[in-house]
Formats: sequence, C-alpha cells, structure tokens
Amino acid sequence: MRLDSKLFLYPLAVGTIHFAICVALRFGVVASEGSWSWFVLFLLDLPISIPLIMIPVPEPLFTFGVFGTGWWVWLTHYFVKHNSLPATPDIRSADP
Repeated sequence: MRLDSKLFLYPLAVGTIHFAICVALRFGVVASEGSWSWFVLFLLDLPISIPLIMIPVPEPLFTFGVFGTGWWVWLTHYFVKHNSLPATPDIRSADP
C-alpha cells in the first residue's frame, strides 16, 4: 500500500471507529451506569480529553465525537506520515 493511501485510509478508519464508539455510548448500545459510560472514552482520548471536559457542552457526543475523533484522526495521520519507512532501499542512491 502506498504512503499516500495510508495517509488517507488509516486516519479515516481510526476516526470512524472512534466516532462509532461515541455513537454507541450515546445511544446506549453499551450498557453503563450514568455518566460512567463516557469515562472509558475520556481515558482513551487522553491527553486531549482534559481540556475537553472544561468545555460547557451538555452533550458529550458533540464534545468527544467531534474533538476526540479529530484528535485520533490527526494522531494517526501524524504517526503514519512520520513513521513510514520505504519497503525496499533505493538502489539508485547506493555507492558503486
């Protein structure tokens, strides 16, 4: 898989999974007790979740769904972009 497609597909996949977890928590697919359901997502989104809990939004789906998903998309994009190594060495640059 080329780096260009990884830069698009991996962050999209991670962001989609994160947002699906947010929707599942919001609509009660995952059984939980009160606001404790969002605690797991709070831990998952550290360190970005610390400033997120200070935003006075009554709906955690908006806070974690938008900003938390954006955090994971950016983080995945960063690691894919900066930690990708070529599959094979470039033969043309080798000394004769």
